Amino acid sequence: VPKTSASGLVLLNSQFADAASPLGQILKAMLRLDNLSHLLVWGTPSASDAAPKMKRIELPRLGLSFLVETADAGADAAGSISGVVLRSQEHDGLIVSNCRTAEIEKLLRGMPHALVLQDDSGDLYLLASAAACPSRPNGPDDFVGSNGELFSCAVLLDRGDSEWLANVGQVRHYLYPVHISKRFLVLPSLAASLSLLVFKVLHRCYEDAVRLAGSCISDTPLSVEEAQIWRVLEEIGSDTHPDAVGCRLHISRATSGSTMRVPWCVGTQLATYCQLLHKISSCCRLSVDEEMILLDEHGQATRQLRNRASMLSTLSAAKPGHALQLKVEQAPRQRKEAEFDEIEDKSCLEDRMEGLK
Repeated sequence: VPKTSASGLVLLNSQFADAASPLGQILKAMLRLDNLSHLLVWGTPSASDAAPKMKRIELPRLGLSFLVETADAGADAAGSISGVVLRSQEHDGLIVSNCRTAEIEKLLRGMPHALVLQDDSGDLYLLASAAACPSRPNGPDDFVGSNGELFSCAVLLDRGDSEWLANVGQVRHYLYPVHISKRFLVLPSLAASLSLLVFKVLHRCYEDAVRLAGSCISDTPLSVEEAQIWRVLEEIGSDTHPDAVGCRLHISRATSGSTMRVPWCVGTQLATYCQLLHKISSCCRLSVDEEMILLDEHGQATRQLRNRASMLSTLSAAKPGHALQLKVEQAPRQRKEAEFDEIEDKSCLEDRMEGLK
């Protein structure tokens, strides 16, 4: 028996919707935001055998709802899905968009939980769920995908984590305006910035994560929601990808003067960075000034890092045409232990020589 709301709408069964039907196409888009079990599709009851007409889609876990409207004949194809328009009720004037230019596809990388919205002027927005707890499928050390590829980009979304949901605020979604250049997103809050950073890192979009690092800083204690997002970064502490090392150091440098503490040893990361420097992409490398700052703060523990700091300092102060005098700390000479082959034993010969005399 179909369930009817107070407004006279009928709850449609979306479980067996044909993938090629308008309902199937809409569900495909909505599943980026939440699971099918938490999607409510309402329609007007039909007296005939015809299927009810969709009127409203609700995502109660995220506090989102969309009105289903028939697209006008002259409507922009980018603003309609299978001939219908999904109009947001929480964000006035925004509709779900089909815009998928190369720039938008790049912004969507690492965001499997986001939808593209647009307004009447054609300005674009990304709507992302805040209720999905992200992780790598096989834990922090997962660098081999299900198909055997190294450094898999797969991200697991746990939308039913009760502790995660309890720590999220009343607004369980983030709305990122797309800059007019379509090259980057405008970050509306610290929680939205941290969430975007985490998803980019987990999806191994290290270049994007490096650009975001400077926008994820707070001089005040983190809220419960922000703190739980920040803790997800512990998963990348053991990521062995060379660019991940550079990314972690960029995050360490950006947060060094704030109350935020990175969940890894910066000195260890610096040592690994020096070893893998020739394999790290240019976009993920530190500048000389950034590296010297981190070495001054964390690079006195080992001889390798002290020599690296000395070299960078010497090169930075060098003048054209002048000889360089580089001070290198040599490894201490190992003390030789007495071994059997280091003792000159002539006793066997001395007895024979005495007999000859």
